[in-house]
Amino acid sequence: MLTCTCKKCRREVPAGSHCPTCGAALPASRAHLLWEEEHLPIADWAIWNSAARVVLPVALVVLAAVVAAEALHGGLAAVGELLRGPLLASLAWLLGGCALLLALVLLLRGRDIQRCVMDSRGVEITTLLPEPNPVKLLLRGCAPRVEPAGPGEYPAVAVQRLSWKDVARVQLWPEKHLILLYAPRYFLRLAIPCSLLTWADALDCVREKLGKKKKVRLPASLRTAAKPAPKQPARPKRPAGPAADEQDLLTDIRSMNAELEREDKKEAARKRKEDKKEAARKRK
Repeated sequence: MLTCTCKKCRREVPAGSHCPTCGAALPASRAHLLWEEEHLPIADWAIWNSAARVVLPVALVVLAAVVAAEALHGGLAAVGELLRGPLLASLAWLLGGCALLLALVLLLRGRDIQRCVMDSRGVEITTLLPEPNPVKLLLRGCAPRVEPAGPGEYPAVAVQRLSWKDVARVQLWPEKHLILLYAPRYFLRLAIPCSLLTWADALDCVREKLGKKKKVRLPASLRTAAKPAPKQPARPKRPAGPAADEQDLLTDIRSMNAELEREDKKEAARKRKEDKKEAARKRK
């Protein structure tokens, strides 16, 4: 939905020239795309992906360090004995325990609402908590008590912002109606949730802001085609055959006549100059 934020009312109102409540002016530059989606953290692929990008590299570094130390101490035979032992199983149990702990934390967080805003500057996702309690707030890294921003508003527990100039890659997940923004290209910064009603409008906004940027990696459906260069008027083709030869002959004759005329004028001017000099000598 295209809305504007009224500075006097502090409310989101439909885009227009004036606020329908207080009559304040609403410039067109203040309009933005706003929608809200219900969100279940435990089913959010982006949260699991973020956690995996931290846990898996740490596990690989620990495994590599243990194997390297064992190789330096006892050689390849010791490494083989180590890998046949309980090390890999223990590491797998540790990863499984981390996954279960994360699932428990996400489950206790409960449902929330994600308010998405796309404007001329970038994208902002605000997480709102409809039924806050101390446990949910603490598991989200907030104080046990958070006051809502205004009457009838849910308290905001997290805000994620990303400007258009920082986006390096965009991917689409149409099955889940997700727009994935990367900054830089290998790091996922935002997973924007959409619905059937907001999917097309969100894609149009991304296409408008990023479609012409050559440095941003985009799907073909979001790339804006460059405007074709204006066509130059075609030059008239010269007729082929005897008519063309005759035209060339006439052109050559005209050029020769013009050259002869210029030579005649130069010769006449030279003679007049010499006559004047001769007359001046005779007077002396």
